[in-house]
This record gives sequence, structure tokens and C-alpha cells, in this order.
Amino acid sequence: MGKDKMSGSLRMAISRHQLRKVQDIVLNNGMPVNYQFADGSHAVHLCAEQDAHYILDFLLSMKAVPDIRNHHGQTALMLGVKHSKIVEVLIKFKCNINLGDKHYRTSLHLSASGGHDQTVNMLLAAGAKVNAVDIWGRTPLHVTLLNIARNGPFVDDYVHIIRMLLVNGAGVNKKDNQKNTPLFLAVNSGNIEVFRTLLSHGANPDQISRHNLSPLQLSVMKGQIGIFQSLIQLNCDIPKAISTKPGQHSANVRKIEKTCFQAAIDNNQIDMARVLANAGSPIHCNAWLNSRKGPGTNQWRENKEIFDWLDYITQNPLSLQQICRIILRQSLGKLLQKKLATLKFPEKLKDYILLNDVLNK
Repeated sequence: MGKDKMSGSLRMAISRHQLRKVQDIVLNNGMPVNYQFADGSHAVHLCAEQDAHYILDFLLSMKAVPDIRNHHGQTALMLGVKHSKIVEVLIKFKCNINLGDKHYRTSLHLSASGGHDQTVNMLLAAGAKVNAVDIWGRTPLHVTLLNIARNGPFVDDYVHIIRMLLVNGAGVNKKDNQKNTPLFLAVNSGNIEVFRTLLSHGANPDQISRHNLSPLQLSVMKGQIGIFQSLIQLNCDIPKAISTKPGQHSANVRKIEKTCFQAAIDNNQIDMARVLANAGSPIHCNAWLNSRKGPGTNQWRENKEIFDWLDYITQNPLSLQQICRIILRQSLGKLLQKKLATLKFPEKLKDYILLNDVLNK
């Protein structure tokens, strides 16, 4: 039997999980276990894709190379990360679990981003590098969070994986090539459980992205109210301005600076605006307000209640009580809740300092 004919028989036997047929082709017909098919793949790659772990075990015992690559630069482990038995066999035969594909993505990147918690656990236990970076500077934690962001805020399958990565030393404040931290990506996803998990492992809520946006600014722009409230209670920094570019993204377009407060109003987030005003965010919005108000503007017709309130706060300064709260929050600094817990203040005063009077409205 010629090799071309044998290669077709071998592919078919693997796809049908016919171990004895594969053994016959290799042992009795002399088919090399590392034979390269016309498409650049090898038998170990087909086994990994088809979850043919018994056949893979046999081929590796016959000296098939576990780390041989296909023409895309992928190994059997990269192709089989969703199959726990495949991963188990390859680890048994000492494959290199930290190899990267042509984009430097390791098997841990692929397993974590695919939501395969069982194989993530196996790879970590076998010594996978938890902070390996791909060509975009992303760690497995970054790519997992990106997957959540792309699939919406209600994807909870990845929370366990994120916790496993963090427990095994994933860099919670590590930035990718776009200067996005895991926390920034969590805010972008809107998943508050993931957001709180990152905070509990030491994520810095004040680190900014490439576009000079902080997690708080992003939460305002995307209307992520739960995340916004958590950041306010942490007493994170309230940046003075958000830089935006109108129209098409171009280096020649003039940047517009607006405060977090103004961004909240522009996004019709009056509750956020109330909290920001009480937390000490710069308002300074007379000229900006005048450009948006008046019966001739759509924004005024649709949000008259907001503009009536804005008129009131621009004409009436903060009370002494509110000013004292802002000064106290600034003096106490970060970890506000933990610090207040150690002080012998009345509970009502603690609630007031934490802005619970406006957060719970």
C-alpha cells in the first residue's frame, strides 16, 4: 500500500476512533507516525482535534513527536485544549506546555479564553506560565477577560478560570500593549462579579489605559452603575477630565475635554452625576450647560428634569456639610471602607461619608 493511500486510511481511522486500524497501518504497513499530510498536519494533530486520546497515546508510545507543529504553527496541545483526556496524554508524554503559536499564544491562553476550566487547571498544575504574553502583550488573564467583554456582561462561565489564574499568580495589574489592565477589561465587560474578584486580589482601581481613561471614567462612559458605585465607595481618584474626539478618529481632530460629571450628564446618567457632585467631581458646567439646554435642543426636551437639577446646582453652592464630607473623603484616601471601619464614628456618619445617602437613592 502506497503512503498516499495509507495516509488517507490513517486519517479516516483516526476520525472514526479506530485504534486497531491505526495500529495495523503503523505496525504492519510501516506508516511513519510523524508522516506529514498534504495539508501540513500530522496524525497527532488529528487525534487532538478529534479527541482520539487512545490513538494519541499509542502514537506517542511509538515515538511520535508530541510538539511537532502543523503549517499554522500549532501543536497537538494547542489544538486539543478543550479535551481533558488529550491534555492528560500529552502531559504524560512530556510535551512542552509553554510553547506559543505564531502569535505567541500558549495553550493556557487558548484554554482560558475558550472557557475550558478543567484543562486550565491541568495546565497550571503541570507548570504552565500564568503570565506568558502573546504578541499583543496579553496574558491568559487578559484574553479571558476580553472573551467576557465580547460575549456580554452575563457570561459567568469564566469566573472560575479567572480565580484559578489569580490564585496561581496571574499579574492582576499587568498592562497589555494597549496599557489595558485586567480591571479595565472587567469594567468594559460590565461583569461586576469579575470586577470584585480582581479587586479582592489587589487590582489597582486608578491605573489608566492608553487613552488616558481610568476604570471610573470608563464606567461612567459605559453606564456601568454597579461598578461605578463600587469605585466611588473605594474612594478612587476622580480625574478632572475625559479626552474625547468628535466624529472620525483622526490625529488632526481637536480633542474635547469633559469632566466625569459632564460625561455622566451626556450619557443621561443623572444618578451618577449626583454621586459625582457629592464626591467632589469638578462641575464647572455653565458654558457647557448653556450649549445643551433650551427648548430648541433635543437633549433639553428629552431630559428637562436633569437640566432643571443642573440649573439648581450651578446656582446653589454645596452646603458646608457636603464640603466637609468631600474634605474627609480626600483626607482618608484609599480603602475608605476599611479605614472607616476602624474609626469610632456613628454609623450614620460613616454612611454619609460613604455617600450612601445618594448611592442608595
